[in-house]
Amino acid sequence: MIWDNATVMRMLRNESYMGTYVYHKYEQTAVGGGAKKVLDPEKWKRVPNNHPAIISDADFEWVQNRLAQNKKHGFRKPVHPLSRKVECGLCHHNMRHESSGYPKFTCAHMYLDKGNWHERNNIRDKDLEPIVLAAIQKQLDLRVSSAEICEERRQVQQEKVDAAENRLRDMRLSLERLHGDQMEEFEAYKDGTTDKETFLQQKTLYDQLEIKLNEGIQKQTVVVKALDKELDAMP
Repeated sequence: MIWDNATVMRMLRNESYMGTYVYHKYEQTAVGGGAKKVLDPEKWKRVPNNHPAIISDADFEWVQNRLAQNKKHGFRKPVHPLSRKVECGLCHHNMRHESSGYPKFTCAHMYLDKGNWHERNNIRDKDLEPIVLAAIQKQLDLRVSSAEICEERRQVQQEKVDAAENRLRDMRLSLERLHGDQMEEFEAYKDGTTDKETFLQQKTLYDQLEIKLNEGIQKQTVVVKALDKELDAMP
């Protein structure tokens, strides 16, 4: 037997479980008529200790107080995590979750739109959950795979940045050595070891090399900054 929420609620409010016989719950609305109305619980007739109780008066009272508190604080029926996320494969409308009987999602659109009627379509929670879990696992696997691919790309990009920075460092070292050679040539000229004509020829050559090195350093600096920017923009 499957107990739905309404059945459980009736059981929780049933005074018979504490040994009380309850009668005169209804009253005819007209003499000789069959129509009846439900009376307020205060007007019901009760016979305490009519039969053996299966719960104590204290437990029954505690349950009633708890139900009253839930009603007072606006207790709401829990919403299924997949509500408004399950779509009918026949009409593509959202499926409604039903908790009574075997909990399941069912398509109510077949009842609402007579012009687009289709066969009854539903899926039980126990059948849907493995499908959803498999889909979630697949997405997690894709995320892990994507993360690994992104990390590999970052590593490749980092290697490009490192290589470009090493190239820039070598070019700056070459410029420093060139300045050192220029200073040595000048000292040799001052000491008279090198004549003026040779010194001027060497100076012209060094000046040309310095211009080329500075141009190369400027271009390589731009390359390093561009590679760094690409690396920062990567996920």
